[in-house]
Amino acid sequence: MRRGYVECDECRGEGYIECRWCDGRGVIDDGDEERTCEYCDGDGKIECRECRGRGEVICKECNGTGTIEKRCDNCRGTGKMTVRCDECIGYGYFICKECDGKGFLQEGDETVECLRCNGTGKLECEDCHGKGEIEIEDDVCRGTGVVEEDCPECS
Repeated sequence: MRRGYVECDECRGEGYIECRWCDGRGVIDDGDEERTCEYCDGDGKIECRECRGRGEVICKECNGTGTIEKRCDNCRGTGKMTVRCDECIGYGYFICKECDGKGFLQEGDETVECLRCNGTGKLECEDCHGKGEIEIEDDVCRGTGVVEEDCPECS
Protein backbone atom coordinates (compact mmCIF):
# COMPACT_ATOMS: atom_id res chain seq x y z
CA MET A 1 0.00 0.00 0.00
CA ARG A 2 1.07 3.53 -0.65
CA ARG A 3 1.57 5.88 2.26
CA GLY A 4 -1.68 7.66 3.07
CA TYR A 5 -3.82 4.83 1.69
CA VAL A 6 -5.41 1.72 3.19
CA GLU A 7 -6.83 -1.43 1.69
CA CYS A 8 -10.33 -1.00 0.33
CA ASP A 9 -12.87 -2.70 2.62
CA GLU A 10 -15.38 -3.14 -0.17
CA CYS A 11 -13.16 -5.33 -2.39
CA ARG A 12 -10.52 -6.33 0.22
CA GLY A 13 -7.80 -4.84 -1.95
CA GLU A 14 -8.72 -6.77 -5.10
CA GLY A 15 -10.01 -3.76 -7.04
CA TYR A 16 -12.98 -5.80 -8.24
CA ILE A 17 -16.18 -7.13 -6.67
CA GLU A 18 -18.60 -9.86 -7.67
CA CYS A 19 -21.01 -8.69 -10.35
CA ARG A 20 -24.39 -8.22 -8.70
CA TRP A 21 -26.33 -8.64 -11.95
CA CYS A 22 -25.09 -12.16 -12.64
CA ASP A 23 -24.08 -13.07 -9.05
CA GLY A 24 -20.50 -13.56 -10.22
CA ARG A 25 -21.36 -16.30 -12.73
CA GLY A 26 -20.67 -14.22 -15.86
CA VAL A 27 -23.96 -15.27 -17.45
CA ILE A 28 -27.57 -14.16 -17.03
CA ASP A 29 -30.44 -16.57 -17.41
CA ASP A 30 -33.38 -14.63 -18.85
CA GLY A 31 -35.69 -17.68 -18.83
CA ASP A 32 -35.27 -18.67 -22.45
CA GLU A 33 -31.52 -18.87 -22.64
CA GLU A 34 -28.33 -17.97 -20.84
CA ARG A 35 -26.39 -15.06 -22.23
CA THR A 36 -23.13 -13.36 -21.35
CA CYS A 37 -23.61 -10.72 -18.70
CA GLU A 38 -23.22 -7.35 -20.37
CA TYR A 39 -22.31 -5.65 -17.07
CA CYS A 40 -19.18 -7.69 -16.42
CA ASP A 41 -18.57 -8.95 -19.97
CA GLY A 42 -18.73 -12.51 -18.66
CA ASP A 43 -15.96 -12.08 -16.09
CA GLY A 44 -18.30 -12.31 -13.11
CA LYS A 45 -16.51 -9.31 -11.59
CA ILE A 46 -16.89 -5.58 -11.94
CA GLU A 47 -14.64 -2.72 -10.94
CA CYS A 48 -15.06 -1.77 -7.29
CA ARG A 49 -16.89 1.53 -7.14
CA GLU A 50 -15.34 2.39 -3.76
CA CYS A 51 -11.69 2.32 -4.90
CA ARG A 52 -12.31 2.41 -8.69
CA GLY A 53 -10.21 -0.69 -9.24
CA ARG A 54 -7.14 0.46 -7.34
CA GLY A 55 -7.67 -1.79 -4.31
CA GLU A 56 -6.85 1.09 -1.96
CA VAL A 57 -8.63 4.15 -0.63
CA ILE A 58 -7.45 7.33 1.08
CA CYS A 59 -6.88 6.76 4.77
CA LYS A 60 -9.58 8.49 6.81
CA GLU A 61 -7.29 8.83 9.83
CA CYS A 62 -4.75 11.10 8.11
CA ASN A 63 -6.73 12.17 5.04
CA GLY A 64 -4.09 10.69 2.76
CA THR A 65 -1.07 12.54 4.18
CA GLY A 66 0.50 9.56 5.96
CA THR A 67 0.97 11.65 9.10
CA ILE A 68 -1.21 12.76 11.98
CA GLU A 69 -0.81 15.71 14.27
CA LYS A 70 -0.83 15.11 17.99
CA ARG A 71 -0.12 17.11 21.09
CA CYS A 72 3.58 17.51 21.82
CA ASP A 73 4.48 15.42 24.87
CA ASN A 74 7.64 17.41 25.46
CA CYS A 75 5.83 20.69 26.22
CA ARG A 76 2.39 19.18 26.93
CA GLY A 77 0.96 21.08 23.98
CA THR A 78 1.89 24.56 25.18
CA GLY A 79 4.76 25.14 22.76
CA LYS A 80 6.86 26.48 25.65
CA MET A 81 9.30 24.93 28.08
CA THR A 82 10.47 26.24 31.41
CA VAL A 83 14.24 25.98 31.84
CA ARG A 84 16.80 27.24 34.28
CA CYS A 85 17.89 30.81 33.61
CA ASP A 86 21.44 30.76 32.24
CA GLU A 87 22.09 34.37 33.19
CA CYS A 88 21.72 33.89 36.96
CA ILE A 89 22.25 30.11 36.89
CA GLY A 90 18.81 29.58 38.42
CA TYR A 91 19.27 31.77 41.51
CA GLY A 92 17.02 34.60 40.33
CA TYR A 93 19.38 37.26 41.65
CA PHE A 94 22.97 38.47 41.73
CA ILE A 95 24.99 39.60 44.71
CA CYS A 96 25.15 43.38 44.67
CA LYS A 97 28.70 44.38 43.79
CA GLU A 98 28.20 47.86 45.18
CA CYS A 99 27.84 46.61 48.77
CA ASP A 100 29.31 43.13 48.23
CA GLY A 101 25.98 41.58 49.25
CA LYS A 102 25.89 43.21 52.70
CA GLY A 103 23.05 45.62 51.94
CA PHE A 104 24.91 48.57 53.47
CA LEU A 105 27.93 50.75 52.77
CA GLN A 106 30.37 52.45 55.05
CA GLU A 107 30.57 56.17 54.31
CA GLY A 108 33.15 57.58 56.68
CA ASP A 109 31.87 56.92 60.21
CA GLU A 110 28.32 56.19 59.01
CA THR A 111 26.74 52.96 57.83
CA VAL A 112 24.17 53.63 55.14
CA GLU A 113 21.78 51.44 53.21
CA CYS A 114 22.99 50.53 49.73
CA LEU A 115 20.83 52.46 47.28
CA ARG A 116 21.59 50.14 44.40
CA CYS A 117 20.04 47.03 46.05
CA ASN A 118 17.79 48.88 48.54
CA GLY A 119 19.56 47.17 51.42
CA THR A 120 18.86 43.62 50.29
CA GLY A 121 22.37 42.78 49.11
CA LYS A 122 20.83 41.25 45.99
CA LEU A 123 19.90 42.46 42.52
CA GLU A 124 17.05 40.75 40.70
CA CYS A 125 17.99 39.01 37.45
CA GLU A 126 16.51 41.00 34.58
CA ASP A 127 16.14 37.91 32.38
CA CYS A 128 14.02 35.78 34.73
CA HIS A 129 12.72 38.54 37.03
CA GLY A 130 13.85 36.69 40.13
CA LYS A 131 12.23 33.37 39.28
CA GLY A 132 15.40 31.50 38.32
CA GLU A 133 13.60 30.06 35.31
CA ILE A 134 12.64 31.33 31.89
CA GLU A 135 10.17 30.13 29.27
CA ILE A 136 11.57 29.22 25.88
CA GLU A 137 10.07 27.89 22.66
CA ASP A 138 10.05 24.09 22.62
CA ASP A 139 12.49 22.87 19.99
CA VAL A 140 10.65 19.56 19.47
CA CYS A 141 7.44 21.17 18.20
CA ARG A 142 9.03 24.54 17.33
CA GLY A 143 6.61 26.35 19.60
CA THR A 144 3.44 25.02 18.00
CA GLY A 145 2.53 22.50 20.72
CA VAL A 146 1.87 19.93 17.97
CA VAL A 147 4.09 17.26 16.42
CA GLU A 148 3.56 15.11 13.36
CA GLU A 149 3.80 11.33 13.60
CA ASP A 150 3.40 8.52 11.11
CA CYS A 151 -0.25 7.59 10.78
CA PRO A 152 -0.91 4.39 12.75
CA GLU A 153 -3.48 3.23 10.19
CA CYS A 154 -1.56 3.53 6.93
CA SER A 155 2.16 3.88 7.65
